[in-house]
Formats: sequence, structure tokens, C-alpha cells
Amino acid sequence: PGLTPAATFDVGFSPVSLAQSANGRLFVTSTDYWGPIRELHPGTGALVRTFDKGGTNGSYYMHSLLRLSRDGQHLFAGETGLWVAGGPGYIYEYDVSSTGAPPQVGKHPFWEIYMKDFAADSARQRIYSVNGGIYAVQVTETGSGGGFGEEWPFASAYGAALALPPGSSVVYGASGDLYDGEIARFDADSGEVIDRAVVGTDGRYLPSRALAVSPAGTQSY
Repeated sequence: PGLTPAATFDVGFSPVSLAQSANGRLFVTSTDYWGPIRELHPGTGALVRTFDKGGTNGSYYMHSLLRLSRDGQHLFAGETGLWVAGGPGYIYEYDVSSTGAPPQVGKHPFWEIYMKDFAADSARQRIYSVNGGIYAVQVTETGSGGGFGEEWPFASAYGAALALPPGSSVVYGASGDLYDGEIARFDADSGEVIDRAVVGTDGRYLPSRALAVSPAGTQSY
């Protein structure tokens, strides 16, 4: 498709993170201090429905992130800007493969200290996350009886970004240190470091979620 805008939607809120499922459903989070995930009509931008984590205080904190499973049939939502003490935080999973209100099908724990980015690895039944207050890629097993809290450490401070190319056997993680921030490649099966490259020097750091990798894994940006 070309880059000429097909339409502009006046949605009445400030969008943050968007995801479109394999069947074309459009989901978006916002800057609302506490608010829901909104589903919008992909052709008009009209509000279709809202949904959240469920239960008391089920709203999402502002600037929440949305990610999709590789097949585009499951939606994952995680909150940024929070430090959860006394227990884990959670990434929530919804089945968006059909119509109607998306059922919540998973609630995946991780140690949450200002989460910056995450990715869902459906093939290995994992979620990878990076937190500003944890200097590592954190692994959550999403299968039956899965655990969480395994860490693949960076060599410098402040988790910042993740990338997981389609079908890749490598997980890319980045730290946001001002003087030796790095991009690290980890073996997706063992968690062993393959190599590291320093990209943050002289006070120039890699911002949150500012990492992209080509589908073949031959270039990182």
C-alpha cells in the first residue's frame, strides 16, 4: 500500500498503541490515566466496544502496550509506568479470532518495574519483557504450568526494547544506558548471549521501544 492517508479518524482521545488482528479488528490504548482498551471500526474509526482486565479496578494504566500473536488471533496487553511491589504484574491475553467481546484467555505474570516493551513468542509459548528497573530480558512461560522470572542479563543498565523477527531463533534486546547501552542477541531456546553491540555512548541512549530488526534478522535499526 502507498503512504497517502486513506482516512483520518477523529476519535476523541489520544491513541498510544494500536494492533490489528488477522481478521481486521482494530484495537487501541490511550493516554487516559486509567481506561479501557477500545475496539474501533477499521473503516470509520467509530467505537465498537471497550473492554479491560475485568473485576474491580480492571482499567489499564495510561500508555499501555498492545501486541499480537504471530498468527494475529490473540491480543496481548501490558502496562508501562508501573512498579508492582509485593507480587508480580501481569500481561493479559485475549482471543480476538472471532467477533464479539474478546474473551480473556490468559493472565501472565512477570516482575514489573516500569515495563518498557514486550513480545509474544507463540511457537515457544513465551512472553519476553524488558523493564527499566531490571537489566535483563525477562522470560514468562505461557503454557500449562509455566513459570516466570527467568532473566537473560544485559551488560549494562535499563531494559529498553525488544524485537522478535518472524520465525526467528534469536531474541533481540536493548538496554538504555547513557554510556554503554547495547543491543544483545540471545538464543531463543537457551537464553545464551550470541553477541552484543554497544549503541549508547556519550549520553546518547536508545529510547524505549526504539529497536527494529529486519524479517531475515540481517539488519537492526
